[in-house]
Amino acid sequence: MDTKSNGGRKIYLDILKIIAMAMVFYVHTGNSAMHHYEIAGERSSYWISMAMYVIASAGPTIFFFISGGLLLEKEESRKDVLLKRVLRYTVLLAVFKLIQLLILIKTNPAYTEIYRTKPLNTVLKVMYSDEVIVQYWFLHSYLAFLLVLPFLRAMVQKLKDEYLIYMICLYLVICEALVIVEYYWESPRIGLDMPFFDMGIIAPCIGYCFVSRFKDITKKLKFLIPVNLLGLFFIGFDIYYSNVNYIKNGTVSMLGGTGIVIAILLYADIKALCDLKKKDYPGWIQVLLGICAAGSLMTFLLDPQIHSWTKPVYDFIESRTNWLAGVFVWAVCGLTIGILTAWILRLIPFVGILFGAKPKKKKEQKD
Repeated sequence: MDTKSNGGRKIYLDILKIIAMAMVFYVHTGNSAMHHYEIAGERSSYWISMAMYVIASAGPTIFFFISGGLLLEKEESRKDVLLKRVLRYTVLLAVFKLIQLLILIKTNPAYTEIYRTKPLNTVLKVMYSDEVIVQYWFLHSYLAFLLVLPFLRAMVQKLKDEYLIYMICLYLVICEALVIVEYYWESPRIGLDMPFFDMGIIAPCIGYCFVSRFKDITKKLKFLIPVNLLGLFFIGFDIYYSNVNYIKNGTVSMLGGTGIVIAILLYADIKALCDLKKKDYPGWIQVLLGICAAGSLMTFLLDPQIHSWTKPVYDFIESRTNWLAGVFVWAVCGLTIGILTAWILRLIPFVGILFGAKPKKKKEQKD
């Protein structure tokens, strides 16, 4: 059974996207959770926070992994990519950048002073080159990915499986294995400049490999067992490596490729579990997962506001239990607001198209 919904959605990718949403939310929780290891407390709390730091940092990489798995196998003209994907995404990004900019002008005195002299010219320059809020780096990177989408499709669809496997192995050797060797060797990073080793290119290509080319490999134990063992080794070492760097330098520095490792590991295990079910999932579960996954973009667009609105929930729970329980409930409340907001916007004519809603087809007139 291919775990898809009636609309052709891959259920395991919906689940993976929801997990990535939670990771992204966690990353932006500051000292409340993401950087909780900086707060003096129990040793167990320190290690939980450090482990969560490493794991949650994979969120953006997982989104690119999923996008590659869904988009690189499609057949679209360059015109369709530019008009239906790039233009739609650009308009959506511009609208929310303007919203965030107006909020900053009203709430931040520094911004108010800057935009008082030449408001229109300054706003246009900010819209052109500024992220406005730090969370929008991901949205800018995703726009760049959409712009090179036709090239990436032409490249990966014509590559033989052996070259795709070579690409994955090369990435893991340079960005994971060699970092471990260099750590024990006490050597700086290898002098090898490979600018294409970026999450906007390599992660989508690896996502395409697993989702489109090697989609049945997760049914084989001889793949799942080594992937889980190797993945857990890299994740465990990265937690240790991050701890060492934090103690020495006061900042957390991770291995370069753990995000991809976590993406592959989660994808393989989630899909393997979904494949165990012999019958289709109930329709309401498919619809619910689809709605939740479709709300992922809102977790980026309104990230500061969603965290701010729901922070009192964390404060209430944390004061009565602990920070881990607090951040769990905080994330559930925050993501629920983001998902519901995206769902409501998708129902609005024309506006919904910006969030991926398909335009309604006109009813054929009767003769």
